Amino acid sequence: MPVISRGVAIFHDYAAEWSPGGARFSIDGQRVKTVAQAIAHPRQFILGLYEFYLNPGAELVARHYPKQVSVASVRSYRHQG
Repeated sequence: MPVISRGVAIFHDYAAEWSPGGARFSIDGQRVKTVAQAIAHPRQFILGLYEFYLNPGAELVARHYPKQVSVASVRSYRHQG
């Protein structure tokens, strides 16, 4: 799978495509993961923010919170296959 810069300073396009045969995941149009496991139940969209610390021992500073994120768009469609 390709190595993709996941910098947060610019927008990225993330995609998950589910089909009866499995799922494909991509970032900026480049496939990063494919699984053969199919999902038989209805899907839902959950957006979560995760912070990775460069210095795990550093004290959390209240003025740095709450964190914010900008979502430009969300698109969904039903697989016709």
